[in-house]
Amino acid sequence: MDTPLSSAVARLIPPAALACIPGWGEGLLGQGVSLLAGGGQLNRCVLVCTPDGRFVVRLRIDQASRPGAVGSQELACQRVAAAAGLAPPILASAPDAGWVVMPFVEGALWQVADLASRERVARLGERLAELHALAPPAVAPLDALAIIRAQVRVITQADPSSAEPLARTLERARGLSEACGSLGRCAVLNHGDVNVANLIGPQPVLIDWEYAQVADPLYDVACLLSYYPGLRDHLDWLLGGAMLGSAAERRVLEAHLGLFEVLNGLWSVAQGAAHGDAAGLVAVRPAE
Repeated sequence: MDTPLSSAVARLIPPAALACIPGWGEGLLGQGVSLLAGGGQLNRCVLVCTPDGRFVVRLRIDQASRPGAVGSQELACQRVAAAAGLAPPILASAPDAGWVVMPFVEGALWQVADLASRERVARLGERLAELHALAPPAVAPLDALAIIRAQVRVITQADPSSAEPLARTLERARGLSEACGSLGRCAVLNHGDVNVANLIGPQPVLIDWEYAQVADPLYDVACLLSYYPGLRDHLDWLLGGAMLGSAAERRVLEAHLGLFEVLNGLWSVAQGAAHGDAAGLVAVRPAE
C-alpha cells in the first residue's frame, strides 16, 4: 500500500525522469522510494528501488544563481569520468541537468577520519591523477574571475553596501589568477568539489559533478586543502599520489588555494543573497 511519505517523494520526480528508470512502474509509486542524505540546499537526491536495481535521481531544486555550475558542462564532465570508472554512469538526464538518473553507487561514504590515513589520502591522490589524465570534454576552461564577477553581481544586487569591499576582493583574485597560470600548462578535467560527502568506496568513486571544471590539476587539490586544512600533514602523500609534487607546483598551489577560497566564500554569500537570507548578506572583505 502506498505510504503518504514515499508517494510524496516519488511525485517530486518529473514524469520524464521516472520513465527513464529501469523497471519503473506506477505500482512502485509508494514502494522503495526515499530521500537520500546530501544534496545540500540546492539539490535533492531520491533513491528508487525497482525489480531492475537501485537508482538515484538527482534533482536541482533551483536553477537560478549558480555561477560556475553549468548543467551541460556537468553532464559532459561526468560522462567522461564515468567512462573511466571514476563516476556513476548517467542513464538519462534533462539537457540542463535539472534531473539526472544514475545507478546507485554501493559503498560507504568517506568520513573526515579517512583523511587521517596516509594510505587513503595517497589513494585519493591517485584517483585524482587518473581523472586529470583523461581527455577533457569540449567545454570552456575555468574562468575563475568570470565566476567571481557573477557572484559579486548577485551579492551587490542584494546588498549594495558590499560593493567596495567586494571590489578589493576582486582585485586580489586577479593577482591570484595570474599566479595560478604561471606554470602555463593545459587545463584538465577536475571534479571541482572534492569533499568526503562526494567520495564513495575505497577506490573511491566521485559523485556530484555539479561544479566540475576543466582547469589546472592543482584546482582539485586546492579544493581539498580549503575544506580540510589538516590535510597539510599528509600533503606529500596527496601530491605524490596525484603526481603534483614538484617545487614549482607546491608554490603555485598556494595561489590556487587562495583563489578557491575566494570562490567558495563568495559562493556561500551569493547563495544567501539569491535566496533572501539576510544573515548571509555581509560584506566580504579581502584576506590580508
